[in-house]
Amino acid sequence: DIFVVRNVTITGLNHLTATEIQDAAGLSKQVFLWEVWPWRVRATLKELPRVAEAKVFVGLPNMVAITVQERVPMALVVNGGAYLEVDGEGCILSAQETVESGDLPLITGVRVAQPEPGVIIRDNLFQRALNVLLVANGTIPNRVSEVHVEPSGEVVIYTIEGIPVYLGVRQDFRSQVQALAGIIKEFANLENLDYIDLRSSRRPVVRTKFSSKLEKGNH
Repeated sequence: DIFVVRNVTITGLNHLTATEIQDAAGLSKQVFLWEVWPWRVRATLKELPRVAEAKVFVGLPNMVAITVQERVPMALVVNGGAYLEVDGEGCILSAQETVESGDLPLITGVRVAQPEPGVIIRDNLFQRALNVLLVANGTIPNRVSEVHVEPSGEVVIYTIEGIPVYLGVRQDFRSQVQALAGIIKEFANLENLDYIDLRSSRRPVVRTKFSSKLEKGNH
């Protein structure tokens, strides 16, 4: 009995629980130390949608240590009546009927054919939206509330103030996001803006609500 696994330590968990990891690893029941194959346990844990990587260490006489690296949620894809939680690789982590937290930006305008946890979304329109978020997270973190993709491929993002920002049709949005970062620094209050047009990053158009009202009054 000295070699029956009794000491299991699990670290690195944020969304998953230790019970879920033990169940997946086969350690919730009585097993002997020589029955625990680290490579097999690692492969089994990586089948869980939220697990990006896992390290497994077996030590005498009855110890198993597991370190889990979870996938980091990046956005919620609005897919019909469900919200698909995805990471930076487009892997679906969970499917929710309601938004449990407003911390993640939304991706709208895309349709996911196979909305199941563990599936990596390969859709081209989705990839455009994901590319925008990846750039935005490194340049203007926590300033994007939604990324919308039109069927034509045109991308529109909405800031946390609700200001639409038109980015146009492209694959690389770095210059557009950098231009937006400069505009955010220049304007102390984005709520005074009507929209931002960055389809040409060299000639950005910033329309204020005052100018919009003035134009309507002239008409």
